[in-house]
Amino acid sequence: MRRSLHTYVRCAYWVLVLCAPHLHVQAQSYGESSADLTLDLVDAMHLYVDIGANTLFDAPDSTATSFFRSPDFQIGTDYPIPLGRSKRLYLLAGAAIQQSGLDWKNPYALQTATPRTTWNIIQTPHRVVVNRLNLTYLKVPLALLFSSHKQPGQGWNIAIGGSIGYLAAVRQKIKLRTENDDVLVDKVRRPYPMRPWQYTLEARLGYNGLNFYGRYQLAPIFEHERGPVGMDHARYFSLGIRLTP
Repeated sequence: MRRSLHTYVRCAYWVLVLCAPHLHVQAQSYGESSADLTLDLVDAMHLYVDIGANTLFDAPDSTATSFFRSPDFQIGTDYPIPLGRSKRLYLLAGAAIQQSGLDWKNPYALQTATPRTTWNIIQTPHRVVVNRLNLTYLKVPLALLFSSHKQPGQGWNIAIGGSIGYLAAVRQKIKLRTENDDVLVDKVRRPYPMRPWQYTLEARLGYNGLNFYGRYQLAPIFEHERGPVGMDHARYFSLGIRLTP
């Protein structure tokens, strides 16, 4: 939980570099040779970047978040596995790293306590510019993709699926601005009682390399009866765009 995001990125990179050249997938279809349908894993994998925003729900009004100040960022790769003879339906499997932010409108900060985490009002004479909780997940997404083109990722695309993610890091960022226009930043890492595993449903619609996505978080953010009062069922919904080079 305390390792930096860069450590996980490096680990994922070297696993991909070392293992990917030795993997391949063969798909046998009607009337075509297996040699034509042998896909090299590295060539077939699709790298993508998701950019969006989050909104919190099932939470008290006092803990409302700002949608456009709560960024959702994900980078990942998936591999299309053809289903059936139509060459229009695919199973997408891959891996991703996601960082989701929740920017509170009110000047509250999480304070670890027993048995429940509490909210503390940020006591400062300065203006609070950013008050954000950042969550970093290592994810395994799985989805069904329908493509209007024989080449997956080309033409119109519709995908429905979900993912399972492990909470790799959690950090609270507070940014203040003084009367002299100086910026003060405090990044706090504490063992907050967040759920270590997260499950999401996801849908996408788009054309070629541009897709719009929506993600619905199934599990609450905090562990049951360990988060702040009123936050036992708090979760968030994400909207954004996916860019595939």
